[in-house]
Amino acid sequence: MTWWNSFEILSKLQTALTILISLLSVATLTIKLRGDHLKKQIDSRRSEERRLLDRRLEDKTTTALRTAAALEARQAPRSISDEHLKRLVADLRGAPPPPKVLVIYPHGDEEARLFAQELVAALTEARIKVESTWWLGSPVPSGISVLSKTKISDPSAFSLSRALASAAVKNQYMRGTLVPDSDIQIIVGSKP
Repeated sequence: MTWWNSFEILSKLQTALTILISLLSVATLTIKLRGDHLKKQIDSRRSEERRLLDRRLEDKTTTALRTAAALEARQAPRSISDEHLKRLVADLRGAPPPPKVLVIYPHGDEEARLFAQELVAALTEARIKVESTWWLGSPVPSGISVLSKTKISDPSAFSLSRALASAAVKNQYMRGTLVPDSDIQIIVGSKP
């Protein structure tokens, strides 16, 4: 083998190596670009999944807070707001006054007793003759009931029931056989 043949082989080998290195560089660049592209896709998916999980968590948190607030409201003692109290007193002063109102609450029910006292104070402020007492009967009623016995007391009892309703105090109006003729009774039962 002569020296120029070895030079020729060396030259071809050098050319082949240059082409191979170029191909490897292109392949490496292609793999790097492909890897960068895949990384961006993965990051994008993770971000989207994170946003989705954050939204779900936010929705569940909102639902839990609403549920807790509703439970807290159901467990909170009944009360008449200042605005509703003013409306109640104004409505009662504008209606035909009942001869006497007896507010009755179940013995041992502290929440009902406190709400009954609040009603007594409102009725007193409206210049209505009112008394309160507890009741040791069974079954213990729930909610608020306005009772009258006859047509004589019906207009005043109906006005009282309507005034309570306009003050956001849900109640039932009905006739009660054990109610004295001239009286109206408000039964403050346990919180429903």
